[in-house]
Amino acid sequence: ALLAYVQLQTSPWLVVPRWRISGLDPERTYTVTHLPLGRTGGIGHTQPEWMTTPLTCTGRELAVVGLQPPSLWPESGMLVHVTS
Repeated sequence: ALLAYVQLQTSPWLVVPRWRISGLDPERTYTVTHLPLGRTGGIGHTQPEWMTTPLTCTGRELAVVGLQPPSLWPESGMLVHVTS
């Protein structure tokens, strides 16, 4: 699956709320890979580790725990590739 995460405005929170991804098989294992597009990074000084190293987890973990998204610049987004 190819997913888009978009941030329209600056988050009012220091840490952006987790991005829960539903609709995946809860028992299957998935690899989550960030697909860089142009300008990388964002407002935060550090970004989640899964932005540079693919993350492996179950569909249940993605739906319940989710991913810690990066703090992006307003009106920007990113693509994430999820494979099983």
